[in-house]
Amino acid sequence: MKKYDLIVIGAGPGGYEAAAHAAKNGLKTLLIEKQHLGGACLNNGCIPVKTLLGSVHFLQQIKKANLLNIKVENPMLDFSGLLDRKDRLIKRLQKGIEILLKDSGVETLIAAVTLKPDKIVETIDDSQQYTAENIILATGSAPGTLPGIQPDGQWLVDNIQLLQNKTIPASLSIIGAGVIGLEFADIYSRLGCKVTLLDVIPELLPAEDREAVALLQKSLERAGCAFLLNSKIEKIENKTIYLQGGQTISAELCLLAAGRKACTDYIQAPAVQKTPKGYVQANENLQTSVSGIYAIGDCNGLALYAHAATHQGITVVDNILHPELRRLPSGAEAMPRVLFTSPQIASVGKYTDNFKKIPLSLLGRAQAENQTEGFLKIFHDSTGAITGCVLATENADALIGEAVVLVNTKTKYSELKKMIHPHPSWAEIFSL
Repeated sequence: MKKYDLIVIGAGPGGYEAAAHAAKNGLKTLLIEKQHLGGACLNNGCIPVKTLLGSVHFLQQIKKANLLNIKVENPMLDFSGLLDRKDRLIKRLQKGIEILLKDSGVETLIAAVTLKPDKIVETIDDSQQYTAENIILATGSAPGTLPGIQPDGQWLVDNIQLLQNKTIPASLSIIGAGVIGLEFADIYSRLGCKVTLLDVIPELLPAEDREAVALLQKSLERAGCAFLLNSKIEKIENKTIYLQGGQTISAELCLLAAGRKACTDYIQAPAVQKTPKGYVQANENLQTSVSGIYAIGDCNGLALYAHAATHQGITVVDNILHPELRRLPSGAEAMPRVLFTSPQIASVGKYTDNFKKIPLSLLGRAQAENQTEGFLKIFHDSTGAITGCVLATENADALIGEAVVLVNTKTKYSELKKMIHPHPSWAEIFSL
């Protein structure tokens, strides 16, 4: 049995970054991945979806070029070519991760494994066993399903299968109006596909700022997307969705975007406890119910973002290297989140009743580039300390970083007004 200082199971953003950080700091580290380096984020999530969104949004800007005195006739998107570029990008980034791991001194194993009692990790194919004093579970999540509703890979597909579809359907039904459903609705509706987005929830993105959500919904409706919220599915039959109340929805293709489920089936160690929803139970230090076994990223269910997984992985490794520090990972309040639609919605921290709203139209830069739809809201507590921010703009992802710093440092709103921002820039919105 091979022994290591650290075994990391899962090579997504949390896993491979944690492994590289550990090896660079002297830990003999084994990284195990059952499929492809990069995990769901690189191979069938964040990166491929944002590749599609980037091209689609750029096409929309080209179609508005006349507003900036540029004449462009009949711009078109080569969708099949876009998917090919997406695949090339994935391979290039996989190679980059491979080089990072090699240069860091990480030993990598591509194999399906099970986690057994006593910190034993065993390969399924040939029963090779590995062990370590510390193990990090970074196995992420997979597309969720609904009772009685399972993708067939043909008409009813999940997001992974849809990313392999080389043509744009004439119509698309999307079950689930969360982040995944909304981003795919944004892509396909702006390419001329008739999109119907349905969900059992009564309102869109209930945890987000209502004004920002309303702006996004109007934008998608202008693109031709229809919303059927507070809708319950009675059955699906012959490529038709039957809703309670008698309404039916038919489409050429249907996407099931019913959230995510943790990948934990490989755990055969009963002492590693799970939550009622199937996530690996982890405490404030991200340690599981077994000392020396940690859970990071989607599999612990605390914050389903790639950057959260990376942050958690680095934190766990730092605590293994320096147990006297007992560094705690940042909580959900300091974790930025971005919806990469048009407009984007980016937010961080807590919303309060005290806030300042700055319309994008006040920016000279926004007026110059004819992108005036959107706003920034800065929330603060009774002392004036900034508690949260929300941006609803086309480039919110590029601006939310400053908001993260403001929230984490509890900067006073009065102090923010004294900070100098370049003119004319998008970041100037923070000083208006």
